[in-house]
Amino acid sequence: MVGSGAPAAPASRDPAALAPHSRGGFHVSRPGTVLAAHRLVTARSLPVIILWLCTSAAHAQTVDAVVASHRGGCTTAGVEGLSEQLVRSHLCAFPGAVSEFAPHPNIELTSSRVHPLGTAETVRAVRAAADSQPLRVTSAFRTLVEQYLLYHEGGCGLAARPGRSNHQTGRAVDLSNYSAARSAMTAQGCTQSYPSSDPVHYDCPGPDMREASVLVFQRLWNANNPGDLIDEDGIYGPQTEDRMGRSPSGGFGADLCVEAGRYAAAFMMQTFPVAAAAPIALAPGEEVLGTIELENVGTEDWTGDTRLAPTPRDAASSLAASDWVSPTRVQAVDGVVPPGETFPFTFSLRGPSEPGRVCQTFGLVQEGVTWFSDPGHGGPPDDLLEVCVEVGELPPPPSDGGTRFETPDAGMASADAGREGPGRDPGVGGCSCRASGDGHTPWLWLVGLALAGWARQRRRRAITTSDSV
Repeated sequence: MVGSGAPAAPASRDPAALAPHSRGGFHVSRPGTVLAAHRLVTARSLPVIILWLCTSAAHAQTVDAVVASHRGGCTTAGVEGLSEQLVRSHLCAFPGAVSEFAPHPNIELTSSRVHPLGTAETVRAVRAAADSQPLRVTSAFRTLVEQYLLYHEGGCGLAARPGRSNHQTGRAVDLSNYSAARSAMTAQGCTQSYPSSDPVHYDCPGPDMREASVLVFQRLWNANNPGDLIDEDGIYGPQTEDRMGRSPSGGFGADLCVEAGRYAAAFMMQTFPVAAAAPIALAPGEEVLGTIELENVGTEDWTGDTRLAPTPRDAASSLAASDWVSPTRVQAVDGVVPPGETFPFTFSLRGPSEPGRVCQTFGLVQEGVTWFSDPGHGGPPDDLLEVCVEVGELPPPPSDGGTRFETPDAGMASADAGREGPGRDPGVGGCSCRASGDGHTPWLWLVGLALAGWARQRRRRAITTSDSV
C-alpha cells in the first residue's frame, strides 16, 4: 500500500510526539548520552563566525538521481543503503521505544526492502499474532527516503507526502494473507483501517513516529554535513526536502550509531562562526581565536598526550598560530578527560603570508598510541572538519603627498595675497623667507614651520589609525 488508503493526517507538531516513551511518544536522546553499545551522534546548533566545515559524500549518486531514473514508476529500489542506515539510526535514537518484529519463525518478509521496524507496542502485537498464525509481510515501516521516492516518481497514485504516510508511524503492517490473519491480528489490538479499499493494511498499537522518522534524517544529515546544518524539528519542510534530494542514495559516510572504540570523540559545539558560503577573511599574519569542543565517547581517558592536529598527519599547517604546540599539533588536552566528559580545544588560526585561499583539515591523535580515526577506534575521520581561510592582498602604502612644507605655506600665501614688500617675491606663489628684510619675516617663518609640523603630525596620525583597522 502506498498512501494508506485515505490521505494521512498531518503529523502532530506537539512536543509530546517526541516526549519520553513512558508518556506515549519518542524521546530524542540528547548529545552526550551513551546508548548501550552504541552512540547517538548529534549536531548541535552552532554559533556564527566565518569558518568552512565540510565533508564529502560517501556515494556519488543522489536520491534525486534515483527518482529521475524511476520517473513514472512506483518503486523504492535504488536507495537501499540510505534506507538501512535510517533504520539503524531509528534503533539507536529510540532504544526500547522501537525494535524489530523479525526474525520470527512464523513471520515471512516478502522482500529484502521490507523493514520489520515498529513501535514497541506494534512489535509485541505482531509477534504475538505470529505465535498463533503465520504472517506474510509485504510492507511495514517505510523510511523517509523510500516515501520520498514514491511521492516524487509519479507512478504511485495517491502517494502520501514524506512524513505523512501511515507507513512511517511505526504501526503499519501489510499482509498478503490478511484474511487468514485477521483473527490473530485483531486479537492483539491491530485493526484493518481500510477494509474495503486497502484490506491488506493493518494499524497496530503504539505512538505515532512520523515526526521521529523526519527527525532521524535531519540528524543524520547534520552529522555528516556540519557546514550545512538544518533544523532538527521533526517537521518535513523545504530544508529537509532539499537535503533529502541531495543525499547519497547509498548512505552517508557516518552513521548516527557509532560503535564505541578505545579512542573516540564526538563534535559538541564551537565558537568559531560557521558559514557554508564563505571562508574566514584574514590579513597576512592576522589571528582569530576560537574553540572546538569535543566529547570523549571512547573507553579511555584523554590526557596531555591527546592532541588536536592538522591533517594530513604530521604535515605542518600554514595556518599554525602562536598558541599552537607546533606546526603539526594544535593543542593538547589539559588534565584528564574521562569518557562522557568534554574538552574545549581553544586555539587561533593565523593568516598565511601569501594571499589566496588555504583549507586545513583536523583530526585527533593519542601520541605514541593511535590516531582516533584508525581501525578499532571511533573517529572522527581525519577529514571530517575542514577550515578554509581567505587571505587578501595588503593595501598599498598611503601616499605622502600633501605633507610637505609647501601645503601650509600655500595657505599663508593666500592670506597674504596681493601683499608686496621687502622679503617677498611677488613672482612666487608662496612665501620667500630671507635672512634680512621686513621685520615680520622671522615671525612668519616660525609660524609657517609650526603649522607645517602640525599638519605632518596629523597626517601621520591618520595613516597610523587607518593602518591599524
